[in-house]
Amino acid sequence: MTAADHTHVRTGIPEAAAGARAAGLLVDACAAGESLQVRVVRDAALDLQRELNALQGGASTPDALADAAARCADLANLAACTVPYPAAPGGAKAVAATHLAVGAARALGVRLEAAAMELDSPRGEYLIRESRGTAWRAQLATRQTDEFLTPPQN
Repeated sequence: MTAADHTHVRTGIPEAAAGARAAGLLVDACAAGESLQVRVVRDAALDLQRELNALQGGASTPDALADAAARCADLANLAACTVPYPAAPGGAKAVAATHLAVGAARALGVRLEAAAMELDSPRGEYLIRESRGTAWRAQLATRQTDEFLTPPQN
C-alpha cells in the first residue's frame, strides 16, 4: 500500500464528532420550545447528530468526507435559521451550534479537497466541486448568523 492509498483508509473522521456536538447544542437550544417549528428543527438536528456520529467512526474515504461535510453544512444552515432571536432561551446555543458546524464543515472541506486532488478521475473533479459548494453553504450560514447578531445601524 502506498502512502497515498493509506490516506484514504484511515479510520475516523474527528471533524464529524465536532459536527455531532454542534447538533447536540442545537437540540439543547430547542429544548425549551414546543412549537411545530422548534420540534422539526430539534428532530432534524437529532437525525444529523446520529448520521455524524455514525460517520465519525468510519473510514475517512473521500465519499465519507463529502457526506460529513455536507451534513455539517446542512446543520450550520439549520442552526442559523434558529438564530433570529439570540436573546431567546437557547439562542446563544443556536449561535454556538452554527459556528461549530461551520468550523467542522470547513475543516472537512479542506480534507475532502485534498483527498479529491489525489484522485485522477472525473470523480475527483466532482468531489472538488462538492467541497467548494459545501464551503459556500457554510459561509452562507456564517453570514446569516452575523447578520442577526449585528445591530442595525441608523
